[in-house]
Amino acid sequence: MKDKLKEQNLSKRMVITLEKELKRYKSILELTKKEQNLIKENNWKQLNKSIKEKGQVIEEIKELEDKSKKYRKELASKLELSPKDNFYFDLNQSVDPNAQNIKDLALNKYKLLEKISNLEEKNKERIVSKKQKLENKIKNVDTGLNINQAYSGIETSYEGKFIDQKE
Repeated sequence: MKDKLKEQNLSKRMVITLEKELKRYKSILELTKKEQNLIKENNWKQLNKSIKEKGQVIEEIKELEDKSKKYRKELASKLELSPKDNFYFDLNQSVDPNAQNIKDLALNKYKLLEKISNLEEKNKERIVSKKQKLENKIKNVDTGLNINQAYSGIETSYEGKFIDQKE
C-alpha cells in the first residue's frame, strides 16, 4: 500500500514538473515569435534582449528536465519499465492513474519543441539573408570609397593617375 502511494506521489510530482516545463516551452515559443518580428523590423537591440531572456528560460527548463528525468527513472523502476523514450508509450493507466496525463503532457511538449524548432530555423534563415544584404551594402560602400579616393587628386592615388594617363 505504501509503495502504491509513493508511486502516485511520484507520478503527481512528475505531472507538476511536466506542466512547468510545458509552461516554459510556451514562453520560448512566444519569445521566438517575438524575435521573428524583431528581425523583420531590424530591431537588433531588442532581439539581443529577447535572446538573453530566452537563455534564462532555457536554464529553467534544463533544471525541470533534470527533475523530470529523475522522476521518470524512479517511476520506471517502481513500475518495472524502461526509463528511455518508450517509457511514455509503456506507461499504462491501469498501473498509474496519472499515466494518460503524463503521456499528454509529454506529447504536447514534443509538439511545442517541433514548432519552436521550425520557427528558429526560419529566424536563422532571415538573419542570414539580412546579413548577406548588409555585407553587399558594405562592399558597395567600400568600392565607392576606393573609386572616390582614386580620383580625388591626392598624390598617393596612383590608380587614378594610371587610368587617366592611359591613352
